[in-house]
Amino acid sequence: INTSRPAITNVTAQVDQGVTLDWSTDPLIDIGNFFIRRSAGTGPLTLISNTAEPAPFTDANYFTEGAFCYQVNYNDLCGNNSLDGIITCPVRLFGSIDAKNIVTVNWTRYRGWQNGVAGYVVEKYNQGGNLIRTFNVGTDTVLVDDQPDLDNQVVSYRVRALPYQAGLTASRSNSVSFTKEINLIFPTAFTPNRDRLNDLFTVTGQYVSKMNMRIFDRWGALVYG
Repeated sequence: INTSRPAITNVTAQVDQGVTLDWSTDPLIDIGNFFIRRSAGTGPLTLISNTAEPAPFTDANYFTEGAFCYQVNYNDLCGNNSLDGIITCPVRLFGSIDAKNIVTVNWTRYRGWQNGVAGYVVEKYNQGGNLIRTFNVGTDTVLVDDQPDLDNQVVSYRVRALPYQAGLTASRSNSVSFTKEINLIFPTAFTPNRDRLNDLFTVTGQYVSKMNMRIFDRWGALVYG
């Protein structure tokens, strides 16, 4: 008797070197093979793997701009096929930085859990890969990080999607990195004649560890340096 097996309704995606998909099936079912299908953008689902290996499965050819989504189906040792599994779309993170070093990151909503996403957490890392801050943003899909951070010129961000259903692992997005500008601020001229107007020449900026400076008078003669 050919009987349809239950669909896979919860899949967690972790983006790192490619994307890794994890899921579970009824332990009482003797699995024959898993069938992993992938779509790109609005394209159709296409079989990319037929494997007897259990989860997790890694698609090393994943890349963020591909807008890939996945579906995992299976059959049992008697040849009974499962119902179609849930469509799983990893979180895709993008971002930009403006002239004032304000970072804006935005992301796509996660798909892959039958009960949906409870919320998102944005993780901020320093250049060494250490977590320096988390932002709990609820169900929003955009974060503007405009807080001063003079300790970290190079920063990166990742997003975790948190499931409603207990027992599931959070899904993680790709990482995006930014290098902040030094943004030196200095006067174009000064008059050190002790009249208390423009007597001092000061240079300010961010992320400066060493600086060489030369000062010229209005006729181009070097007066300091």
